[in-house]
Amino acid sequence: MWSLLIAILYAIGLFALLLFGLNLFVLAIGFARHDRLIPGPVPDPDEAPTADRSWPNVTVQLPMFNEALVADRLVDVCAALEYPEGLLDIQVLDDSTDHTTEIVSARVAYWQGRGVSITHVRRAQREGYKAGALQHGMASARGDLIAIFDADFIPAPDFLLRMVPTFEDPDVGMVQARWTHQNADESLLTKLQAFGL
Repeated sequence: MWSLLIAILYAIGLFALLLFGLNLFVLAIGFARHDRLIPGPVPDPDEAPTADRSWPNVTVQLPMFNEALVADRLVDVCAALEYPEGLLDIQVLDDSTDHTTEIVSARVAYWQGRGVSITHVRRAQREGYKAGALQHGMASARGDLIAIFDADFIPAPDFLLRMVPTFEDPDVGMVQARWTHQNADESLLTKLQAFGL
């Protein structure tokens, strides 16, 4: 009985690894087929471009629902994003039903007092969950480009300086940036998640 159960679990594990490997293979083939070299010098990865007033307006959207442990950190790192003054708006799209709302409200007021264009957006009904919050925020977004960070993300201060220039290519309509785990070495689970990513 136990040997049959172990064999079944082993087969399920192998099948899951097979699917994961096939997925990586398909992604690698797709990348190889569509990869193209951009003429010119290779950009220095440690050097972000310098933004000026000709850059597009950007709206940063931060959808949240009951994320009190990370809400203040996300608001603070997004308020510290480097971008030309007057061209960056931040929307904290808060559907929380716990004390996250008070935390967000305090941080938004703090940054508004320091001249950051940031708003705390609440909805009467939580229709569509976070996607609904993003759609609701679009009604008042004034950015030509939209950057979305989930509550547990920590974007680097120069994130927008590195991403916005990619939209100079008329074929680019969306950019998904690389992300990593802050706690990749914390446990076996986080190591596996980081490896999978």
